[in-house]
Amino acid sequence: MNMNVGAGSGLVGAWARGLAGNPAAPVDLLMRLVEPVGLPEWAMSAWAVLCAERVVPEAVVDAVVAHRRSEPKRMLARNPYATPRQRGRLVGDPDAMVRLKVACGPGRRDWLIRPLPDDVLIELLTAQDGVHPPGLVTATEIKQELVSSGQVPARFYAASPSHPKAEMRQSAASDWLHLSDAERAALLADPDPDVRAAAEDARWVLDPLQVQERMPRQRCHARTSMLLSYPMSRAVAEEAFDDEDGYAVAKNPYAPADLVARLAGVAPPRIRCVIAARFDLDPEVRRALCRDPDEQVRLYAQAYGAVVTRGQHVALEIANTEPIVDFWPRKIDEFLDLGEPRWYVRAADSDNVLLRRAAAMDARLPETQMRALAADPDTRVRALLTENHPGTPAHTMIERFVAEPQWRPLLLTLPHMPRTGLAALLDHPDAQVRALAAADAALPEPPATLLHDPDPAVRKAAAANPLLPAHLVDQALNDAADPARAEGAASNAVLSAAVLWGLLEAVEAAGAAGPAGVAGPAGSAGAPNA
Repeated sequence: MNMNVGAGSGLVGAWARGLAGNPAAPVDLLMRLVEPVGLPEWAMSAWAVLCAERVVPEAVVDAVVAHRRSEPKRMLARNPYATPRQRGRLVGDPDAMVRLKVACGPGRRDWLIRPLPDDVLIELLTAQDGVHPPGLVTATEIKQELVSSGQVPARFYAASPSHPKAEMRQSAASDWLHLSDAERAALLADPDPDVRAAAEDARWVLDPLQVQERMPRQRCHARTSMLLSYPMSRAVAEEAFDDEDGYAVAKNPYAPADLVARLAGVAPPRIRCVIAARFDLDPEVRRALCRDPDEQVRLYAQAYGAVVTRGQHVALEIANTEPIVDFWPRKIDEFLDLGEPRWYVRAADSDNVLLRRAAAMDARLPETQMRALAADPDTRVRALLTENHPGTPAHTMIERFVAEPQWRPLLLTLPHMPRTGLAALLDHPDAQVRALAAADAALPEPPATLLHDPDPAVRKAAAANPLLPAHLVDQALNDAADPARAEGAASNAVLSAAVLWGLLEAVEAAGAAGPAGVAGPAGSAGAPNA
C-alpha cells in the first residue's frame, strides 16, 4: 500500500515526539534526535519525550551527558524511567541547575523515587562552591534539596560517621541527635580538625538548657522542629504540655516520662494515638492505652506494642502516615532495612489494620499473605501493596489506577503495572483509563474506534497500538488536523525502519526549510499486518 506522507508544520513536532517515544526506533535514529543540526523548533519537543518520558538507552544517555546544551540534561535528571545510575552521571555537570535537578529527584508524590548510588550522594553532599562555574543555586542549596528528596537510604546515613572521607564524617556530625554514644565519641576524637570542630559545634543539641536558650520564642519552623525533636528542659516541657493539646510532649522522644504519662490521661484521642506510637513508651502507660475507651487509640497502642526493633517502628510509622504531603519515598524496602521477614508475615495475618499496612510494604511477603492483603478491606493496605510488592494481582493494580487518579503517574512507572487484559476498560468514562486500555497490545480487536475519541490522549494511544491495521496507521500519521493521532502513529512499533528514517528526514528537512515545511517521503507505513 502506497501513500504520500505530508509534512505540514503541524506534523513536524508530532512526528518528532512520536519518533522519540517509539520503542522500536533504532538507537542511531534516537541519537540524531538528541543532537540535531542547529537547534530546530522540533528539537525541544523530541527531547521532552526522549529524555524525560521513557526508558533511555545507554547510548542516548552518553549523548545527553555530553550534550552542549543543558535542556536535555535537565530533563534526563528528573526522568522517572531513567535508572539512578543514569541520572547520577549528571552529578558533575557544570550547570548548577542540572545538578540541582539530580538532587531533587524525579518527584515526590506521583513518581517512583529510587536511591541514588553512594558515589553520587557523596559528590553532592561534599561539593563546595567554586568547583563549578557560578550558577543560580549554591552547593549548600543543592545539598538541602538532596536531603529532602527521599533519595538517600537509611544505610547511607548510618555509614556516614565512619566514612573514609572526612567531609562525610563532618556532615554526619550535623545529625548529632541520631548518633550513638560511640559514634559521637569517635567524631569528637576524629583525626581531622574540621570533623572535630563540627562535632564540638553540634554537642549543644543534647543539652536541654542550651536548647531552651537557643529556641526561638515566636512560632516558626525552627521552634516547632526543636520542640518535636530536641531534648526538653523541664520548663520547656511544662510550657509545651499546655500548648496545642500537648502534641510536642506526646511526640518528642526526650520528653519527661512522667509528663508523657500524665498527658496520656488527659489528652484528646488524637494526642493519645501519638503517645501510643512512641517507641520508648512506659509499659504501664501502653497497657492503659490498650484499654482506652477510644477504638483508634487502642488500635495504635496494640500495633506499636507489637514492635520489637527500631526498623519495624519506622516501617509502621511510614505505613500509617497519610501521604497528603508525601514525605516518604515509595518502594520503601530500598531505603529502609525492614529486618526480620517473619515479623511482617505475622503483621499481615494480624487483625490490626495498622500492622497490615506495614506488612504491605514488604516485597518479601509470601504469596499467601500478599494475596490476602490484595483483598484487604483497607484502601491504604491495598495501595501500599501496589507500590511495593511486584506480585500484586493485576486486578488490584487496575482497581487503584481507576480509583486514584493522583497516583497514576507513579503506577505507570512500576514494572508490574498491567498493560494487557484491559479490554473491559475501552469504554470507561475516564479518558486516562481509556488511554491505558487503548494501548493494550493484546486486545481481541484493534482499537480503531478510539482513533476518534474526544480525548487526544486516547487517540494518541490508539494510534500507537501495534494491532492497528497499516492503512489506519498511515492515515493517522498523515493527519495534519490531529497532532495527537499523528504522534501516536509515529510512535507505533510496527513502523518499519525505512519509514522511521523517512519520517526523521522529513522532520529534519522541515526544520531546515523553516515554517513552510517540505514534502515528506512516499511509501508504505511498513506495518507487518498490512
